[in-house]
Amino acid sequence: MVAAVNGHAVAGGCILTCACDHRIMARGKGRIGAAELKVGVPFPMIPLEILRFAIPMPHLQTVALGADTYLPDDALRLGIVDEIVDDSRLLARAQEVAEELGAVPAVFVPAREG
Repeated sequence: MVAAVNGHAVAGGCILTCACDHRIMARGKGRIGAAELKVGVPFPMIPLEILRFAIPMPHLQTVALGADTYLPDDALRLGIVDEIVDDSRLLARAQEVAEELGAVPAVFVPAREG
């Protein structure tokens, strides 16, 4: 699944974005971040595990506990998104990445007999 973020992705939007295999954000003023703790919402375990999987360890605490939102360049630096493109190229680039990922052969592991 490829995320094409064209605006703000805050709290649940950030979690959904991080659940994707590749995350592309439009250059501009959109912000992304896991702001749950800032507004007093307890951080559920499953969303925290999604962040743990998506965000590199040196930045995980900053993103999860800091509860800030980030402009695209900072989101890329922190590993929240994988790349930034101009808004006019966002959907085309997302489709390119989806086609590249879709072209990877599926691995079939037969069940063991006996």
